[in-house]
Amino acid sequence: MLFFAIFAIHGRFPPSVAATEQEGALETTSKGLLAHLSLLFVPGGVGIIRRLDVFATYGLALAPL
Repeated sequence: MLFFAIFAIHGRFPPSVAATEQEGALETTSKGLLAHLSLLFVPGGVGIIRRLDVFATYGLALAPL
């Protein structure tokens, strides 16, 4: 929710020198995260594989509507 709030108000104020520097840092950070995005799916995938018994039992209840 905090990220949403920050990005929602990001463009509502006039740009300044500090804002321009922050945009550069934001772009650098986002490119770094996107370059390694596949690594963020590994823990979730491992958790699903380790708990296949739970998915077999409660899979329909866990499925998003």
